[in-house]
Amino acid sequence: MESHSQIEDAVTEWLARRDSGRWSEDDEACLQQWIAVSTARRVAYLRLKSTWDMASRLRVLRGGTSPTQSAGAVPAPGEWRRSPFFEQSAVAAPATVTAPRRRRGMLVAAVAASVVIGISAGFAAYQLWSTSGDRYVTPVGGLASVPMPDGSNVTLNTDSQIRVAVTDTERRVELQQGEAFFDVAKDPTRPFVVHAGARRIVAVGTRFSVQRLDDDVRVLVTEGRVRIEGEASSPVLIAAGSVARAAGSAVVVRKALPPQVDELLSWREGYLRFHETSLADAVAQMNRYNTRKIVIEDPGLAAIRISGTFRPTQYEAFVRVLQDGFSIQARNESERIALTGGP
Repeated sequence: MESHSQIEDAVTEWLARRDSGRWSEDDEACLQQWIAVSTARRVAYLRLKSTWDMASRLRVLRGGTSPTQSAGAVPAPGEWRRSPFFEQSAVAAPATVTAPRRRRGMLVAAVAASVVIGISAGFAAYQLWSTSGDRYVTPVGGLASVPMPDGSNVTLNTDSQIRVAVTDTERRVELQQGEAFFDVAKDPTRPFVVHAGARRIVAVGTRFSVQRLDDDVRVLVTEGRVRIEGEASSPVLIAAGSVARAAGSAVVVRKALPPQVDELLSWREGYLRFHETSLADAVAQMNRYNTRKIVIEDPGLAAIRISGTFRPTQYEAFVRVLQDGFSIQARNESERIALTGGP
């Protein structure tokens, strides 16, 4: 089965060939035949084509050009024009491209830089001190990297809150809401304990994520092992490559295949990846990152399966893909976007 990155690479090649000046009717027919093989291909094509066409109308990242730079060329690292808010972020030098791949390079540079800028904007948390530990809060749509004094690191997802306290005997994190990924430094003398509602997730040196939605807790382990404890249930040991769901007194553990792990943790890269995900679940994920919500008004749409990679705060692009790929109607309202079936 093709991966998302393989499909996106293929789409980029198709788009570069289309704009090379040697595109024929036979080429168009081959493209349409390639797209028709799977929904994932169609979604990726529609999404990347939109970005590609935008890149042809705009200079790279609206950055303008310097006196020594030709129009349409990719700027050097020091020539990116960014607002002062982003001045602290470092943007890597895009690769040099030549025709007929120039617009492909513009697309890759524009997409990559927008991700870097988006992450730079989000990787900041409000830090509030209290006698029971430091508190970190991310806004809706934001991400944050929180280094701990013991060498561990916490990555916070959108709309999340944690309280951190490190003592001589314990490293304690209280996940008050949202989601966090923990990269835990090894220290057998000080257990690393995450409190999420009535649950305690205990580790020594490992990597795992915890998502808390009220009393519903999900734990995904990517390295090492963790132990889930609860007042109303026996301790459950979770090994790497497993995901556990704890609700009430029940803890359900299942294996997580690599594509599932990639999907569940793609938010750390500034993306949301969906693979045959129901539209209801995909919309719920997108809504976590935006104050303006997407609402499915037609219940028949909820079970539609979609695949693709999206920037979570760009909900309008997500909706456009639904409109183009599935003939879904979108009605813009002041605080929401309502989805209904086609005519």
